[in-house]
Amino acid sequence: MRIFFALVARDIRLSLRHGADTMGAVLFFLVVVALFPLAIGPAPDNLARMAPGIIWVSALLSALLPLERLFGAEYEDGSLDQLLLCGLPASAVALAKACAHWLMTGLPLVLAAAPLALILQLPIAALPALMVGWPWAHRFYLWWEPQGGLSCSGPGGVACYCPCWCCLWRFPFLSSGLAPWMQRPQG
Repeated sequence: MRIFFALVARDIRLSLRHGADTMGAVLFFLVVVALFPLAIGPAPDNLARMAPGIIWVSALLSALLPLERLFGAEYEDGSLDQLLLCGLPASAVALAKACAHWLMTGLPLVLAAAPLALILQLPIAALPALMVGWPWAHRFYLWWEPQGGLSCSGPGGVACYCPCWCCLWRFPFLSSGLAPWMQRPQG
């Protein structure tokens, strides 16, 4: 267990050194959400009705930006092989890297979601329903992110396919995360 937490701490330190990935994802999230009122108009009713979908899809797309670095840097410099020899099973290495990735990318997106939902005129009473969906869908995040990161690491420029693979895997969980919002009584 000590090795697992050491690996999580290592990846968090590496993410802090390369903060542009995390900041890029959060800034992309802010920009995409800010552009929606310009595209659909500032009508509060329209924005409030569409806010959960806007937040969720924007967060989905934002979380894809730093995904290539999940295993890419280790693959390129050969340290991925060393990580697999550290005494943990490969699945535990992948889980440790996914936990660190979620703490450095997913958590800032979750924290930015509530203020952005309020900017989109989502009623304060509806905010808990939106936020309940995050943990529901993000429990799968720790499983699918390493799958996408590993499938996109390698020679031949396959990283361009990473968003396609991960979007396909995320859509069922995106809809399950929006379920609490959709079942909320309107009025």
